[in-house]
Amino acid sequence: MSRPRFDLWRYAASYAPQLPEAAWLSLGEGWTPTLELPRLAARLGLERLVLKREDLSPTGSHKARGLAFQVSALRWARPELGWILISSSGNAAIAAAAYGRLAGLGVAAFVSPETPPGKLARLLRAGATILASPSALTDAVALSAARDIPNLRPSTDPLAVEGFQSIAWELLEVIEPVEAVFSFASSGTSFVALGRGFALGERVTGQGWRPALHAVQGVGQAPIVAELDPRPQPDRPGRVGALGARKTRRLGEARRIIQASGGWGWAIQDAEADAALAQLAELGIETSLEGGAALAAAARAARERGIRSAAVILSGQRVPTADDFALSSHASIHAVRGPDEAAAVLERLSPPGGWA
Repeated sequence: MSRPRFDLWRYAASYAPQLPEAAWLSLGEGWTPTLELPRLAARLGLERLVLKREDLSPTGSHKARGLAFQVSALRWARPELGWILISSSGNAAIAAAAYGRLAGLGVAAFVSPETPPGKLARLLRAGATILASPSALTDAVALSAARDIPNLRPSTDPLAVEGFQSIAWELLEVIEPVEAVFSFASSGTSFVALGRGFALGERVTGQGWRPALHAVQGVGQAPIVAELDPRPQPDRPGRVGALGARKTRRLGEARRIIQASGGWGWAIQDAEADAALAQLAELGIETSLEGGAALAAAARAARERGIRSAAVILSGQRVPTADDFALSSHASIHAVRGPDEAAAVLERLSPPGGWA
C-alpha cells in the first residue's frame, strides 16, 4: 500500500502498471461512504445490509475509479496526446470528460441520440465534445483506429479494470465480513474488477475474507446473467440498464468469477428496481435505477437463496434533469453519421495538444 491517503491512489502500489506519483490524477474519487441499514435489512429479509455509496463519487458514479486510472496512465505514457475518446451510455463519458479536462485533453464522447438530456448536460459541464451517433460504438472504434486516438471504453480497454479493484479493497478495509456483494454489471468491467480485487485482497489490505459475488442486470439486456436467473426473460428490454452493453468481451471471466465465488446472477425487472428506489428514497437516498436493481437483487437473494448479509454497491446517481438551456442547439453537441463526420468535427476544434 502506498503512503496513507484516502482516494484511488491509496492502492497505487497494487495497480498494473504502477504509475509514479507525478502521473496521478485525482478529483477525490474512491473511499466512498459505507452505510449500515438494519431496519431496511429486516424489511428485505436480511440480517445485515451495507450500502457502498458510489453515487457520491465526484463524477456521480463508480466510473470515476476506472477513468481516473485510465486517463492517468495514458497521459503519462503518451504526453503528446491531444484527444481521447469514449463511447458510453453516459456515466463513463462523464468521468472521462472530468479527468480528461484535468489532464488538459480534449474528450470526444460518442453517445446514442437517446441518451437522457440530464446526462448530456452533465457531459457538457464536464467539458466533453458530444458526438451523437446512431452507431456510437462502431464510430468510436473506427475513429480510434483511423486517427490513433485512444478509446477508453471500459469494456475493451485493458486498463479499465485496474481502478475499479479499489472498491473491493475498501470494503475489505472498512466493513466487517458479509456473505455476499451485489453489483450491477453492464459490460461487466467493474464486476470483473471486484473479482480480481477480492482475489488480491489479503495481499493488498491484509484482510482475506471472500464474499460471494452476485452480478445484476436488467431483464431483456442481461448477457452475463440471463442463463443464471430462472425466471423467463421478456421479449422487450426494460429501463434497467437501457443503452448498456448487449454483449461483452468480459462474459467468460464474469461468469467464472460468479461460479468460483459461489455467487449468482439476477435479471431485475423495472418494477422491482422502482420499488427498491422508493424504499431508499424514504431514507433520503436517491440513486440510479441500476443501484435500485442491485438492492432488489439482494432482496430476491434473501428470499430465494437464503442470503443473510449483503453489501450492495449503489453505482451511480439518479439521472439528473436537464439544464434550462436548449441542448439541441448547444455548440458542443454534434450529430454525426460515421467516423469521417466525427473526425471533421474534431479537426475544427483544436484541443490542447492537437491530433494524436
